[in-house]
Amino acid sequence: MYIKPAFIITDSDVLKITEEAEYGEAIKEVDCIAPLFWPEEYQNDCYKSLFISESALDEAIQEVVWALNAEEFDEEKYDECVAREYIIKALRKYCKENGIDAEYILVDVSW
Repeated sequence: MYIKPAFIITDSDVLKITEEAEYGEAIKEVDCIAPLFWPEEYQNDCYKSLFISESALDEAIQEVVWALNAEEFDEEKYDECVAREYIIKALRKYCKENGIDAEYILVDVSW
């Protein structure tokens, strides 16, 4: 039986990786990712699983399309969807470049 080790990263490092991937514009209003991905489902000193698989990226892209075409366009919701998409893209790129084989990562959301 093969068990993959967990890849753990801090909330702030996720933002740094996203900026370094040249997606800074998409996250310009994001101070931390915990409320973006897990609204009201996180607390200090905990880890949250962030799925970065291809299906997670596809879902994030579909959310952007939905937000863009919603009957009542909400710019804030749209910006949140775009930020989630680009964070997942950046993390997938980072993992690929660093030989990290992971469908999800653990994010330390401590403050």
